[in-house]
Amino acid sequence: MKKPDLEKEANLFAMLLLMPSKFIKEDLKDGITIADDKRIKELAKKYDVSITAMALRISYFFKHNY
Repeated sequence: MKKPDLEKEANLFAMLLLMPSKFIKEDLKDGITIADDKRIKELAKKYDVSITAMALRISYFFKHNY
């Protein structure tokens, strides 16, 4: 495996570990858009991650439903 692939895999693992699908699904059950800055900030604070990490997690969740 190439180094960039390992880094991507490590980032995905960390994302799923820090923001598990089970909990993200519950947090997003009422819907959210990527433009909902206030809600994304709230969730980032809840999971103690950056706003960027949370936005990526939400995007990944909707893209992969996981």
